[in-house]
Amino acid sequence: MAEKLSKAIGNFVAEMKQRGDAITSFRAELEQIEKQPMKFDEWWTGFSEELDRIAANGRERFVDAAISRSLETKTEIFLGLVIDYPVNSDAVMRFLAFAFNAELKRNLTKTLQEIWPKDSIGAEERQAKVAELRSKIKQLEGEEEQIALELEELGIEVSRRPDLSPEVFLEFRETDEKVIK
Repeated sequence: MAEKLSKAIGNFVAEMKQRGDAITSFRAELEQIEKQPMKFDEWWTGFSEELDRIAANGRERFVDAAISRSLETKTEIFLGLVIDYPVNSDAVMRFLAFAFNAELKRNLTKTLQEIWPKDSIGAEERQAKVAELRSKIKQLEGEEEQIALELEELGIEVSRRPDLSPEVFLEFRETDEKVIK
């Protein structure tokens, strides 16, 4: 009897370790996916829209300044109207985005596409992989918790993983309470 119990406990512990190792592996994969850069086209859409917004703001400021001020030299037009004093990077960016929008987009697109990380991932693909991995982790945590409860029924104290999902832990407690009631 003692040998049978010892073997059963050994099997439970081996199964818990196997699930724990899988959980650790899936969590590492999840972390890697969450850190992967987005696909260039998806990033570019947002960046291009922001560049257009900046250019529109630069145009509005330039036109407003040109209409409202009377200037004597071309230098004043460039420095006084567009950039204002003191010079700051936001003002320079607004002017460049307004004055050279198409050129900036063309040059940036080419340059960035050449250096963009090859391991980039699309938003939909990322969401699907993240959802799949979280589901696998939750399932394994549930199996691990079930094994832990079975070990506790045998009188063995079990330490839970510090990263065990509280949702999984409580889910098993609610099930136990429903059965008792």
